[in-house]
Amino acid sequence: MGKVKTIGKWQLNENMWATNNLNMTEKGKSLSVVKYNLVKNNNLPQYDYLILCTGCRVENFSHDMEVVKDKYDGVDKIINYFSNTDKNIIVRNILLDNDAPLNLEAKWLATYINNLAMGDNINSINMLGVSKGAVMAFNMSKHLHPFALQKTNLYTVAAPFNGTLLASPKYLFQKINDIVYNKIHNKVITKQVLNVLQIIFNSISSNSHMDYDIALPNGIEEDKKNLYDETFIKNMFTDENLLATMNLCQYYNICTGIDKNTLKEAIKTLNFTGIGLCLVDKLVFDEISDGLVPLTSQKEIENHLPEFKSISIPSSHHGVTSNNRVFKSILQIIDDTVSMQNEKKLSKKR
Repeated sequence: MGKVKTIGKWQLNENMWATNNLNMTEKGKSLSVVKYNLVKNNNLPQYDYLILCTGCRVENFSHDMEVVKDKYDGVDKIINYFSNTDKNIIVRNILLDNDAPLNLEAKWLATYINNLAMGDNINSINMLGVSKGAVMAFNMSKHLHPFALQKTNLYTVAAPFNGTLLASPKYLFQKINDIVYNKIHNKVITKQVLNVLQIIFNSISSNSHMDYDIALPNGIEEDKKNLYDETFIKNMFTDENLLATMNLCQYYNICTGIDKNTLKEAIKTLNFTGIGLCLVDKLVFDEISDGLVPLTSQKEIENHLPEFKSISIPSSHHGVTSNNRVFKSILQIIDDTVSMQNEKKLSKKR
């Protein structure tokens, strides 16, 4: 069971964080850190952090906004995996604010990691960002102090580096309108279907910075522009960001993509998230995607760091924490990286 520590709720009108006297609804939409029990496998006073951010809110996982069960966001898989290693792992989950610009949350995350890195007993800090959490974490690196960069490993998974259609209502609903109309050739029914889909979309989306900041350029309607930071995606690959990425202890970009076997596996394992993403991929995307982010967007980093190569996980969809095989592959990369780095430190001491 994880305990929620509320950091603050972003106030759109005042452009500031509120930290006191938050009601339950506000806490559910606040920037928060979930702390879990230590995974301890040896008696050494040395620890490695694994910080997860998949771009979810507290209200997605908690009824009282005070505790979060381990089963949410794949944390139980993380704990089970590392319980079978020789490492002492501190697990934290970052849950995003509904309304704060992702760029501001990236700055907060950097300060958080800078403070953790000051601990002499901390071997490494492993930041695992998925989806919007990935681009937020990538944008964070430029704010890390040199001593924190030396301890931080960044893993970006299914990152919408160029944005994504699914976070761009202006373009998304026009495309859906065209798809539905081309199927039934009836404007009235098409409009009714679109209205229902918009209701569903609005119930899922933050309808604010949390999702809009990863929209395609100009993908947000004019009346929502005050809830959208168009510079976030536009400035993703500045020299400052790229230099910081190269100065990290280690960086991996992990890509996900649906192929002919993805739906078969999702059906076989009763992974309804995967089934839904496969359907979205088939209906909405005209290129390889993971059901939410095109592969070209995920691999955009390679156009800015030519020598860098991403890692692709076959037959994978965007819901990586829901797929045991895929998530285990990601945790294996983290485990191997930490083992290699810890071994190097031991060799130097010898």
